[in-house]
Amino acid sequence: MGLGFFDNKKPTINADEVRANIALINRFIGLLDKASDNPSNSQARDKLVDLGNKLGEALDQPDLTESKKLT
Repeated sequence: MGLGFFDNKKPTINADEVRANIALINRFIGLLDKASDNPSNSQARDKLVDLGNKLGEALDQPDLTESKKLT
């Protein structure tokens, strides 16, 4: 009987969840673009762009699983 966090299994990456997170990030980036030219907004936008890029790279990973709808 193992505890999940001690197992050496890789976490499962779900493509639908990644795509949903990318969509949210893009929405936040759009809101920051509309906000005033504030250095904090620019830094937050840059971090969100980096995060979106990393999530996009995750979609290319072979370990990716697609959600299957139950019928």
